[in-house]
Amino acid sequence: MLRELVQAIGIPLALLLLAVLALEHWGDRLPPWLQRLAERPA
Repeated sequence: MLRELVQAIGIPLALLLLAVLALEHWGDRLPPWLQRLAERPA
């Protein structure tokens, strides 16, 4: 049960931490590959 709890909380928390670090690194600019995707028509 502890293993499942760590997976259920730890994985999203790690992804959130990586996203925050990426946003701090790039500032207001998106990375080039993400900027291309954002400019494409829906």
